[in-house]
Amino acid sequence: MPLKKDLLLEALAEKRDQLKVRYKDKDGRLPVICSDEALREIAKRKPLKTADFEAIQGLGKVFVDVYAEDFLRVIYLHKNALIQEVDVSKKTKNLLSDYQDRLTNISRRNRNLYANKLSNRYGIDLTLYHKQETLKKLMLFQSNKPQRLTNRKEPNASNDAYYRHLTLLYREINRDLKETGSYNLYIAYPYIQGRFPKDGFEVKAPLKFFPVVLERKGMDFYLKFDQDRDVMLNRDLLLAHHKFNGVDDIKDVPKSEDISIHTIDSVLLPFLAKNHLEVTQPTPNLQFQRFESTVKADFKKVKKGQLEIKNYLVLGKFSIYSSKIQEDISKIIDTKKYNQLLEGLLENPYKTYDHSKETPFDEVNNTPVQETQLTYINDLNYSQEKVLSLLDSQDRLVIWGPPGTGKSQVITSLIAKQIDKGENVLVVSEKKAALDVIKSRLGYASKFALFMDDAQ
Repeated sequence: MPLKKDLLLEALAEKRDQLKVRYKDKDGRLPVICSDEALREIAKRKPLKTADFEAIQGLGKVFVDVYAEDFLRVIYLHKNALIQEVDVSKKTKNLLSDYQDRLTNISRRNRNLYANKLSNRYGIDLTLYHKQETLKKLMLFQSNKPQRLTNRKEPNASNDAYYRHLTLLYREINRDLKETGSYNLYIAYPYIQGRFPKDGFEVKAPLKFFPVVLERKGMDFYLKFDQDRDVMLNRDLLLAHHKFNGVDDIKDVPKSEDISIHTIDSVLLPFLAKNHLEVTQPTPNLQFQRFESTVKADFKKVKKGQLEIKNYLVLGKFSIYSSKIQEDISKIIDTKKYNQLLEGLLENPYKTYDHSKETPFDEVNNTPVQETQLTYINDLNYSQEKVLSLLDSQDRLVIWGPPGTGKSQVITSLIAKQIDKGENVLVVSEKKAALDVIKSRLGYASKFALFMDDAQ
């Protein structure tokens, strides 16, 4: 029976041969790079970062500094090749759509539904600083050519205020990009304002989001439309309407290329009507309005079901998705593909959990902590030790606590405990800052962990 080929080992050997040629000296002598035995060990251990090569016998500092990155790329490609993409079935697509909608924040705290006023950190009323003709030209053409917003050579009070607002917004957007990886800058136009038909839920919500990029060149700001992102409908508005008014699923959603500035009367209003949202257009299209701040009392005079278009034009920070998970689900639905690992998780999503097998809290709390069974990587109090001791007996565990109560210490010790047992740990966080805290607390041990910033 022929032996199965080790495809990774073959790819690593090929990379070694390529590196020998690349790094040969002036006399044509080839470097050794690593022995066959070390190469087999690399294929067996599959290092995930350059520091991992230090644990392999026969690999020195020169290998880690010069060659490790090339070998890591081969390993990453091999791992990705093993994860096969599969088509999303209709049943799974419906399931994912359901999950996506459940994650939506349907409340007045969601600024996609109720924006009573504009905060300088989150939005700027473009009509305050530009003439109607300039704004019409900007929105009608929607080109990817940067449009100049400010001119620092002509200082005046209005221009200075605009510059300060843009600077604040620019910092907010780029800070979010660094922390979450999402660039959430859009022009919101138009708005729907009024009350839903049955329950009277007040809304002051964007109807469309036009993706844009804010650039800083020298002392001035420039704006361009982002051709890599789609113009989007405010799905939160439709979901809120369906939830509060008991309407069926969203019907006949227009394609992104149809949601242009020209299509309010011909596409968007008929679409809203099909979904039982009758909206009036009291002002001429493309006649932009100043954004009006409102309070809840302003809506008492508005009848239920009275909704109208407001041609507000706001450049601002808008979270199209309530979480990164919701964004990932949207990408899967759009591409109609996901990897087979996720398919396994979704095979039986409605499997019930047997609560009868849960250990009563009193019984858990009375179980003494065995300190000899714990791995201490930082100081722990009794409550933190209790959590770590429960890992050996509980399948599911939720740790909750306000800031400063020691959750990061627990997570760090949890990682150390499981790795000490020869297991792997995946830590997921929406914010990079949380991962940075864990990396810091791991100290020297962090060199053996793979963080996404290291892998990309």
